[in-house]
Amino acid sequence: MKKFFCLALCILLAFSFASCGAKTDETEPAKEMVGSYMELIKNFDLEGISKATSSTDFSYMNQKLYILPAEVLELVKTWASELEYEVGDISLDDITGIASVKVKYKDATEVMRAASLVYMAKTSNMMGSDGFEGWLSGPGGGPKKTDSETLSTEIDAFLYQCIADAVESEGLGTKETTIPVELVKYQGEWKVKSLNLDMFNVLTSNVFILSQED
Repeated sequence: MKKFFCLALCILLAFSFASCGAKTDETEPAKEMVGSYMELIKNFDLEGISKATSSTDFSYMNQKLYILPAEVLELVKTWASELEYEVGDISLDDITGIASVKVKYKDATEVMRAASLVYMAKTSNMMGSDGFEGWLSGPGGGPKKTDSETLSTEIDAFLYQCIADAVESEGLGTKETTIPVELVKYQGEWKVKSLNLDMFNVLTSNVFILSQED
């Protein structure tokens, strides 16, 4: 009888160890996913970011990025490529988690502040008798352009020049911070819950930070 109980106990322990060995530790897969997500941020891969995120609401991002002239957007992409990050501790339960990500990224806050001052000062009289078109053409500036597409192009070019000048005069800053990234298990795979505001500001190097201030 003792031999039987000993044999049963050994079998039970064997199954217990096998069960423990089969149980997967999801910390590493989740950490790798967060690392891949940060690479998407660094590469300004908006399509990849959307696929790595469980939320389908990107209205804020799309609305903000839509207003940027193409030349300015290219600057922002260049700044994003200089992102440095380190994925730290990750806490997980069955379907949710949170990862701590330390980031060091380009900070355009002062650049945008300086550019905005110049831009607003120049455009403050845009509703004068000649309107914005007259201001853009200016005395000796050639024929006044009246079609809206050309006007929009010139406005975008002026905004880009304001920012480029501010980059040269102010220089980009650098910001370091730690951002909590919420995770969620979606269809058996870990994903980032949403592109939160802090990570959006990392993606865009704080280009929109002034509009978020009270």
